[in-house]
Amino acid sequence: MFGYVRIKKDNLLVKDYNLYNKKYCSLCHSLGKEYGIFYRLLTSYDLILLILCLEMFEDDNIYYKFRCPLNKLKKIEINNSKNIYDYVAFINFHLMIEKLNDDIADKKSKKCLILKKIFVKNKNYNSIKSKMNNSINELDNIMRKVNLLEKSNFNLDESLNTFGKYFATLFEIYFNIRNLEKNSQYYNIYNLLFNYGKWIYLIDAYDDYKDDKKNRQFNLLNCLFENDTSKNKIKTHKKMKLLNDMLIYKMNSNLSHFKDNYSKRIIFNMINFGNNRVYFNIVKKNYPTIYDDLYMKNENIKIND
Repeated sequence: MFGYVRIKKDNLLVKDYNLYNKKYCSLCHSLGKEYGIFYRLLTSYDLILLILCLEMFEDDNIYYKFRCPLNKLKKIEINNSKNIYDYVAFINFHLMIEKLNDDIADKKSKKCLILKKIFVKNKNYNSIKSKMNNSINELDNIMRKVNLLEKSNFNLDESLNTFGKYFATLFEIYFNIRNLEKNSQYYNIYNLLFNYGKWIYLIDAYDDYKDDKKNRQFNLLNCLFENDTSKNKIKTHKKMKLLNDMLIYKMNSNLSHFKDNYSKRIIFNMINFGNNRVYFNIVKKNYPTIYDDLYMKNENIKIND
């Protein structure tokens, strides 16, 4: 379900791009150190967004350096909060298990079932999970609600809001663990992540729709496509563009209240260049005739290839 939160390098300052890469390397390093080198391969770019948001509240940074396991000549020097990276590494690991659960339920994947058995036996994961039991239960309850909505006569808005809450709760849990003060900046960031979660859930459904339809699996957008009698389902595709633009607008509105720093600049790039690039690439790859009809013939729309 994740894998959609990315930057667009060409529209980012060089110093911010280098910083973004260091944060990804730091998360990769934390995953390898805490859970095992194999899990570095599953480092999520999506969670760099969570790191950027949490760093606005932590000032307990420590300096350390390490070498990339894939390139021993690459030395990385970091000044980061260990608390943040340990927490986000745990969330990264937990989300891997959630993804495996999805694939087991949706695709009956035996490979994912075997991998899950390996993942859930990780000693460090189980140790941290036991200390965070109430918080993990809260996340699991929200995800169960998402799954129940998918199996019932769900409401599109309710489903999006529920997953938005899931994504924002990843941020909220850290505050509760660290007993940090929830000021106005906290609520701005919470709302940003809430809207980002809605966008992720929506764009994931749009990306998977053709495959889900082929395999007769649930998709969030089934009701929109099935009730659309227009040529090439053009009404639904226009509605998707409207929803994409509306959520980006809401995220920008939330972001406008952030303090001006590198986090705000990188998140701005994610929202305005990364998200639109993901959206247009999905349309171009999965719905080429729609891409040609709606966008290539309209000279006023800039395509972010």
